Amino acid sequence: MLNRMSETRAGMRDRRGVALMTVIVATVVVGVMAAGAVFVGIQEQRMGEGVRRLGKSAGVAEGGTVETLQGWNWSTNNNIRLYPLDSVQIANAASPNGVGVYRATSYRLTPQMYLLDVTARDSTSYSGIVPDNGARGRIGMLARIVPLNVTVKGALTVGGPVVFGGGNVYVQGQDNVPPGWTTCGAPDTALAGVVAKKPGDVTNSAGQVTGNPNVLIDPTMDSTWFTMFGTTTYTQLAAVASITLPGGSYSPAPSVVGGVCQNTTTNWGDGNTPTNPCGTRFPIIHLTGDATIMNGQGQGIILADGNLTFGGTFTFYGIIIVKGGFSTLAGGNPKVYGALMAQSINLATTAFAGDAVINYSKCALLKTKDATGIPAQLRSRNWIELM
Repeated sequence: MLNRMSETRAGMRDRRGVALMTVIVATVVVGVMAAGAVFVGIQEQRMGEGVRRLGKSAGVAEGGTVETLQGWNWSTNNNIRLYPLDSVQIANAASPNGVGVYRATSYRLTPQMYLLDVTARDSTSYSGIVPDNGARGRIGMLARIVPLNVTVKGALTVGGPVVFGGGNVYVQGQDNVPPGWTTCGAPDTALAGVVAKKPGDVTNSAGQVTGNPNVLIDPTMDSTWFTMFGTTTYTQLAAVASITLPGGSYSPAPSVVGGVCQNTTTNWGDGNTPTNPCGTRFPIIHLTGDATIMNGQGQGIILADGNLTFGGTFTFYGIIIVKGGFSTLAGGNPKVYGALMAQSINLATTAFAGDAVINYSKCALLKTKDATGIPAQLRSRNWIELM
């Protein structure tokens, strides 16, 4: 009996501290599990925050494409050369709701097609709070230029009387490719030489007006022909003109410094030599008073609020819209390639003298419309997420 009691006491002494060890092990295990749970929770929180910032950055990038289209500067963007020769970069811009910053670059893929490359960061990432620049979203969007919707039925459209005086004045409805323009393709079908509202509005035109027909009489003509161009008005066009000048006398000419075309008020582009630096400049010129253009050249769109007179050797490529009357001076030989529209308000008379020539040119019209149009997203498959 005594031996057994001694053995029991000895066994109990051998197991002393087991409970403490068990508690310590359990505490460590529970602590590891708790730490693991906290770690997983923190990681989940960080992942969720990263996904949230990534989604926000993508939203800022998408909004940046809309902002870029709405703030499109046609006078700059529409006149850049095809990729990879040129691109237009837009500096960091804050999103309208202040949730991030985006940077956009436009590339001209074809004369009418553009790629907008927009990279954005949410406000937390952009502020530098998150290391390694944080989240980023990048979207590539395709946009196509919507050209100005000007309906042209002839080389010359007049809303009042037109008189052909002495000299060798010609209005030609046949499609003419401007000299030196090598990307126009074959000439198109001919339009009318002169379009008027009443038969008596065109006098002394025999042998000087040619087209299909020579003179087109359209009694449906009204003031909207000269003031509404699709959904765009004359006033809206004048408001976005890149050049606005008062009445007076002008002789515009290309201006190039260091191989770069200059955006001056007397530089109306270079249609005579389209391969030169100013060959892609097609401004909208708004003349707010009676104006006379003597010598020089230009291309794009002329909007004349009053009467407009051409003289000397002035040559213009594009669209001319005159609210008043149009005339040419004796002794000069000005030329127009494109189309001319004179509303002749206040009973002003369109009168020609000298050796003026007005040529219908589909190519000059198309290039002008593309250069002054605004972009719109393609209807399908218009964007992709970029890396």
